[in-house]
Amino acid sequence: MREGTRPLPVSHPNPTTLVISRPVPAGEQVVVSMNWRLLLPHGTGLRMKGGGYSVRLGSFFPLLAWDGNAWALDPPTKLPSAEAWTTPIADFDVRITQQSARLRVLASGQQVGVGKWRAQAVRDFTLALGRFKLVRGTAHVPAPVGVTVAVEPVPGAKSARVFLRRAIVSLERYSALYGPYPWHTYTVVGMADLTGLTGGLEYPTLVYQPAASENVPHETAHQWFYSLVGNDQARDPWLDEGLATWTEAAVNGAPPFTDATIPPEVANKIGEPMSFWDQFDPRRYFLGAYLQTYRALLSLGPRPQVDCALRLYAVRNAYRIVQPRDLLDALQTFFPDAEQKLKAYGARF
Repeated sequence: MREGTRPLPVSHPNPTTLVISRPVPAGEQVVVSMNWRLLLPHGTGLRMKGGGYSVRLGSFFPLLAWDGNAWALDPPTKLPSAEAWTTPIADFDVRITQQSARLRVLASGQQVGVGKWRAQAVRDFTLALGRFKLVRGTAHVPAPVGVTVAVEPVPGAKSARVFLRRAIVSLERYSALYGPYPWHTYTVVGMADLTGLTGGLEYPTLVYQPAASENVPHETAHQWFYSLVGNDQARDPWLDEGLATWTEAAVNGAPPFTDATIPPEVANKIGEPMSFWDQFDPRRYFLGAYLQTYRALLSLGPRPQVDCALRLYAVRNAYRIVQPRDLLDALQTFFPDAEQKLKAYGARF
């Protein structure tokens, strides 16, 4: 780690944390650089994949874990498909060098030259490399957004055009409800090794789906609630996963297991952090954090009014990292009793 040409002292209190011993007063700007190397797994990992005919790089580089008020030092989650990141908005300029021209590169943002990608005002950067079948289209939000779908051509894979239709419908519907999609491109990558994953993996402007799944609306919803309006995912998973579940219902209808009985050990616990959900299986996590947040919002009043409140929330908090109180402030504009009703489901403010 260097500031200019001067090395900076660093420490590693644990395998996923790098502490730089360089105090920075509020308002001061510094420029630092670092070299790092990533060893890809030989097989398949959820966020990263290095084997077979494709590569997936997600959550693969050091991030500045600052939420605007303090360092986000939450421990990594144990649930395989859950998130635990707090990432401020940044601009990325990335150069990608590949040995085979037969492999396609899909990445966050826009390609601006041979092997050059630029992603602006995003929380993260991801890329995939492989032999994909591509289709392209345009969503009108109302400004045109270029939509790319890339699917690995494997047995059981959904048609790329199915993904494309679902992505365009979702972008246009959510833009009408919560404000225009703010980036110029959107990419959906269907990968064979994610088979068995009930949802997908969301990143700004690019999401991953199992090649045999078509639940694009949920991951697309995260472009508003995670990508645009950020949160500490380890501390407040309901703010991104719960709101994405509510949002996808505008395209998919009511979520799965809408009438399911909530297990008592997770009932009325929507405000719990990932350290709580880690002790349960993925189904209980879904019922407790995703579905119960949907029910909590439904308890407030008519869906169109809730959507108006969420639009206000998105406008007020775009490109920020929010606290639960920020959501409550928007909801109380339309529902004065929102705090009481959400606290009944376990929300914390």
